[in-house]
Amino acid sequence: MPLTLTYPGVYIEEIPSGVHTIIGVATSITAFVGRAPRGEVNTPITINSYADYERLYGGLSLQSKMSYAVSDFYLHGGSQAIIVRIANGGQRATIILPENLSPPSPPSSPSGPPFQALYMQAASVGTWGNFLTAQVDLPKTRQGTLDATVFNLTVKLWDATMTRVLLLERYLNISVDPNNPRYVTRVLLQQSNLVEVATTAGGKDQVPPLAPTEDTVWGGSGVDDNDVGDNDFIGPGTDTAKTGLYSLEKADLFNLLVIPPYPNAGTGGMDVGDQVRAAASKYCELRRAFYIIDSPSNWKSKQNALDNLDSYTGARSANSALFFPRLMEPNLLHDGQLEEFVASGAVAGLFAQTDAQRGVWKAPAGIEVAFAGNVQDFTVSLTDAENGELNPLGLNCLRFACGSSTSSDEWCGVRGRCRERTN
Repeated sequence: MPLTLTYPGVYIEEIPSGVHTIIGVATSITAFVGRAPRGEVNTPITINSYADYERLYGGLSLQSKMSYAVSDFYLHGGSQAIIVRIANGGQRATIILPENLSPPSPPSSPSGPPFQALYMQAASVGTWGNFLTAQVDLPKTRQGTLDATVFNLTVKLWDATMTRVLLLERYLNISVDPNNPRYVTRVLLQQSNLVEVATTAGGKDQVPPLAPTEDTVWGGSGVDDNDVGDNDFIGPGTDTAKTGLYSLEKADLFNLLVIPPYPNAGTGGMDVGDQVRAAASKYCELRRAFYIIDSPSNWKSKQNALDNLDSYTGARSANSALFFPRLMEPNLLHDGQLEEFVASGAVAGLFAQTDAQRGVWKAPAGIEVAFAGNVQDFTVSLTDAENGELNPLGLNCLRFACGSSTSSDEWCGVRGRCRERTN
C-alpha cells in the first residue's frame, strides 16, 4: 500500500509483481478399484506404501487380484495410491461384551429395555473379523474408586493360526456414557480401523448402561463377500450414490486408473467387463486421468490380438492405453509357482518411477525402464517383427530389454499420453 509521507526524503516502496510461482501437482497418483479381503467399502483411502495396504486391506489374497496389482505397483517404483474396495454381499463379524455374566439379550426395538452387553462389529465385511479379539479391563479413578461406566479396551487382530497378533489397538478410559468425552462409540468411530459399535435398525447404539465385564471375547459370524461383477462397479445408481467406480468422486485427484480383473462369464477368465471398461474410459476423460487397460486373458498369441483389437471396448479412448501381453510372476501364496498376472499395476509403478526420476516429459521407455525381478516372463513372447505389426495399431507391447534403446522400447504407444499430461 502507498506510504504515508510526513517529511522530505528518499522512500522505497516495493510493489508486488503479480507473478506467482507455479506450484507443481502430482502426476502419478494411481487409483485401484477392486476386491480386497478387508477394509472400508466404497471409500477412497490414500496409501503411501504396500505396508499401508497390508495394514488396511489385508495384504495378498487369492480372492483379490487387486492385492497383487498394488504389490506390483510398489515393486516397480510407485509412490502414492488411492484404494477403493468393492464388495458384493458379505457380513461383518460381531463381538458381544456382556455387562454381566448372564447371557445378553438385546431389545427387539430401540425403545426397549437397556442393553445388557456392548455389541461391536468388525469395521468391514469378511471372515477376517472372526480373528478379532476384544479384551476389557477396568481402570480405577484417581480417588481409588471404580467408575461403573469407564473401562479399557484392547482389540487384536490375529493371523489364521491364531498364534500371532497382526494388529493391536488399545483404548484407555473409554465410557458407555454418551455424555462422557470418551464415549466408546465416538472413540472407535474416529480412531479404530478394526471395530465399531453396532447400532439397531433405528440407529440406536447397542451400548449397556454399565461397563462390560472384564473378559476376552472372539469375533464371530463374519462372512466373506462374493465375487464382484460389472454391477458392483457401474450398476444402476452407483454414479449418484458415489459407489463402485464412482467412489472416486470422493477423491480430490488421481492421475492413473487401474481396475484389476475379476471372474467374467463372457470370457470364462479373469477379465474386466466391456461395459466397465467403456465407463472407466469415459470417466477418465471427465477426470483428466489415464486408464491403464490389461489385455484379455484369452489373448494367447499375436494373432489373437490382431483379430480382436478393433472390437476391444475402451482401448480407443485418448485417455487410455491397452497393454499386451500379461506377466508371469511367482505367486507367494502358492509356494512361488509361476502364474499369470495382469500388467497394469507394474505399468502404473513404472509411470510413477519415470515421473519421479526423469520427469513427466519423458516417456516411460528405453533401457532405463525395466521390470522388477519378480517378473519372470510374459504369457506371449513377441519378436521385433511382431511388435512392428502390433505397435502401429495402438497396442502397447511389453517385452524385456535386449541391451539397446530400440529393442527395449516397451511403451512406445504411451508417449502422447506423457505430453498431454504436461499441458
